[in-house]
Amino acid sequence: MLHAVLYAIPVIIYLIVGVVVVYVTLRRTVDMPAATRRAEIWRAYGVLLIPVLVGPILIGGISGGNFLLFIISELVLAAAVLTAAAVTARRATTVRGEL
Repeated sequence: MLHAVLYAIPVIIYLIVGVVVVYVTLRRTVDMPAATRRAEIWRAYGVLLIPVLVGPILIGGISGGNFLLFIISELVLAAAVLTAAAVTARRATTVRGEL
């Protein structure tokens, strides 16, 4: 149990850093053109995608009996981050009153 906790701490820190990167990116790109802002938002969410994909491996998610469950959870987590990126990019680059 302690083994998993020790590996989870850096992953949690990396997730917090990723959230801060996304927030700073949104604040920094307010006055940029829509295409540039969209690209920066996707790049920031790429920072969040790394702990989502690497974290469960470090925590010890790959074992003989749980491999299918591990792969499914990896895909669900990655899909959640990519969906959040798409929604954020869409909302951040849509002109007010256009929706």
